[in-house]
Amino acid sequence: MSLTGNAFTKQICVKTSADNDKIKLSEATANLVKKEAQLIMNLKNYRPVMTTHYTLDWLNAFKLKDIHHLREVELQQRQPLVQTASFVNQAMSQLMHGKTAIWGIKQTNSDQFLGTFSLFQIDLPNRAATVQASLLMEGSQTELLTEVVPHILRMLQTDLKFQTIFVPQVQEKQFAPALAELKFEKSLQQKQPQIVEYSYQLK
Repeated sequence: MSLTGNAFTKQICVKTSADNDKIKLSEATANLVKKEAQLIMNLKNYRPVMTTHYTLDWLNAFKLKDIHHLREVELQQRQPLVQTASFVNQAMSQLMHGKTAIWGIKQTNSDQFLGTFSLFQIDLPNRAATVQASLLMEGSQTELLTEVVPHILRMLQTDLKFQTIFVPQVQEKQFAPALAELKFEKSLQQKQPQIVEYSYQLK
């Protein structure tokens, strides 16, 4: 069956429009991938992070035995050193893919290892992550968190444009003041048990 001139022209226009839509979709996908890759690169470059009294760096910059001790304290059980080595390798691999970022924390003037500050479940397209601190010394937690938490959160909000921060309920007290200062507000409806959601509110 042959097509008339108008029908043939219409068919070409429809096909051209569909092809253009595919091209636009491909370009949008490519731009999204490029943007995400840039964010991952930006995140990887955040080391060392220095505050007045503390230095944060990726786990491979610290002694394995110090991280191992922290892991045993966290897990409340002994474990082989090789498991800690595997944990560090996995953390670095996830950092390369923009999934997790774990900084070790040390006292700058003494190089004493104090614990870790972590970003879990990083969602770069939606600018969201869960933050958590794990420290060895109970007595140092308030002072350390008061200095480190605002610094990291400000970096996430201003440089990486994070819009949503999730905080473990047990650490909300330590994170809330810095989140409030940066105009993050506690969401009225919480989606996950034991996790508190804060969203950035531009005023």
